[in-house]
Amino acid sequence: MDKIALITFVAIGLLGLLPPAFIVAIAISPEFREALGHMSSVPATAVKLAAKPVEAPVVMMPEAANYIDIPFVLTEYRNNELNAEEKYKGRLIETKGVVDRITLSWAGTPSLSLRPIEASNNPFADNMTCDIDKEAARTLAHGQQVTVRARVKDVTLGVLVTEKCEIVK
Repeated sequence: MDKIALITFVAIGLLGLLPPAFIVAIAISPEFREALGHMSSVPATAVKLAAKPVEAPVVMMPEAANYIDIPFVLTEYRNNELNAEEKYKGRLIETKGVVDRITLSWAGTPSLSLRPIEASNNPFADNMTCDIDKEAARTLAHGQQVTVRARVKDVTLGVLVTEKCEIVK
């Protein structure tokens, strides 16, 4: 590496554009010392500045949804509602089911009712309900298998109630 390239790397690093460990590695290399002239040690300011922590930009990643089975969650609520609330309330979940019905809620928004796939013919099976976007609701039909992502709100009268529901596929 030539003299100008080494000095450029260190200058860029001192501006906080390179990781500190990289700058220290360059600064203590014999090539760097030779490029700067006949120095016998690393300049203290270079090491001091290179050792400063650099704030990384914060990148918000989408929250991952946990796959759940509707009957399993409802069984947990029946067994111990307090523990189930702590475990599931407000969490983003994903589940598969069969569209039981699409209705309008008391607020006039479409509401989707899902049954577990394995119990799609059982009218008494555990189910899940959630508000859904009108356009998405128009694409669904009774008996259709879907995967949905939603936030757990609570369990009311044995029904898993969720919110902010979206169709995944």
